[in-house]
Amino acid sequence: MHTKKRLDYRNACNKILHALEYAIDFSLRKEHPLSNGKDGYDDSTLEGFKSPFIITKGVYQNQEWKAEINFFKFIEQTINTVS
Repeated sequence: MHTKKRLDYRNACNKILHALEYAIDFSLRKEHPLSNGKDGYDDSTLEGFKSPFIITKGVYQNQEWKAEINFFKFIEQTINTVS
């Protein structure tokens, strides 16, 4: 059974560091890459946005896991963390 949960920055870093497989998904999405749901990025004149996701997969305590990390939001948080 797979459950979806929002990763905090620390856990996103851990998923990247400990992944056994990596991929980048460049699918078009309806959500603006920097949207947090309340920031006014809902531009309905555009049909889709390129919003890359880092896809990581690994194993922890004999359980397979998969994480999808929004690339732009991850970079934004990295900049905020090191500034």
